[in-house]
Amino acid sequence: MLWGDEVYFPVPVNIGVENARVRVKIGELAYWPEEPSLCIFFGKTPISPSADDVRAYSPVNVIGYLKTDPEEFRRVKDGDIVVVRLLSSSR
Repeated sequence: MLWGDEVYFPVPVNIGVENARVRVKIGELAYWPEEPSLCIFFGKTPISPSADDVRAYSPVNVIGYLKTDPEEFRRVKDGDIVVVRLLSSSR
């Protein structure tokens, strides 16, 4: 699903809020506990005041960042399948 320049999709994980924040950076990956989802921020959302001040709908747990260009997500359309490959931080 898309919400502005954010891709998000449900995940079968249910954890609480941990160091959650509303302000995020372009390219960050986050877990949204309100509707258990993984969020990928590639630009501003409908509530972002500017492209330099990206905001999540509600507090999210930032869990990582993209290793690819966030601009690639501009090609994603609602209903597309998004495959996320997690890399170890030791790589």
